Amino acid sequence: MLRKEIGQLTALRYLILRGNSIKELPKEIGLLNYLQELDVTDNELTSIPPEITQLESLKSLLTTGNKAEDLSLKIKKLS
Repeated sequence: MLRKEIGQLTALRYLILRGNSIKELPKEIGLLNYLQELDVTDNELTSIPPEITQLESLKSLLTTGNKAEDLSLKIKKLS
């Protein structure tokens, strides 16, 4: 799991977590106000925390290759 302290990196713009066997993202991910790109490709995610909708600067969210059948549909339901 990605540590909740990730939320302290508030100026972070790009977060590439590809291929790290991550099973869940902490809700603190929603504190990354300047995040523009989040790449969680090829992990073990089954869902994305609803706090992802707080990322107003997010332009790119890459989620392919995770355990959820269709993670992109689950993300659309959050917005």
